[in-house]
Amino acid sequence: MLRPSKPSTKKADTIEHRTRALAYEQALERLTSQVPDDREATIFYALALNATALPSDKTSRASAEAAREKLSTTHQQGAGLYNALHALDYMMYGYLQLGQDGAAKRVLDEILAIHKLDVENFAAAYAFAAIPARYALERRQWAEAAQLTLHPRDLAWQRFP
Repeated sequence: MLRPSKPSTKKADTIEHRTRALAYEQALERLTSQVPDDREATIFYALALNATALPSDKTSRASAEAAREKLSTTHQQGAGLYNALHALDYMMYGYLQLGQDGAAKRVLDEILAIHKLDVENFAAAYAFAAIPARYALERRQWAEAAQLTLHPRDLAWQRFP
């Protein structure tokens, strides 16, 4: 049985950000080991690993990629997919802010490989529209941004103005 963490009596402004981020990462690692099929926990664990990895830290980056790979290989096009898309949008933004264009391109390629959703909703449509736009605009590729088309084509885009 999962038990909530004991609330900290320490205030965020008295604990260094990196210490708090590493504690969050470790909590998510415990959660994903206890509930390995929880897609959202896996998504947030991968994001935490990316956020806390130092540039020289190959282990955390490999772990984050392994978590993303796990999501891709168990990829079911159901209700959990839009949560993964939302997380990928955050990953895209983070990679671009860090100047990691290659990693950002892999995120773009990952969403472009999805052609059909079982559950269409605003969150999924937003991510499908935002990720390619963010990739082009954050890199100041104005001509590329002007050429963007909606993907996937079969999504009922008219439902999400």
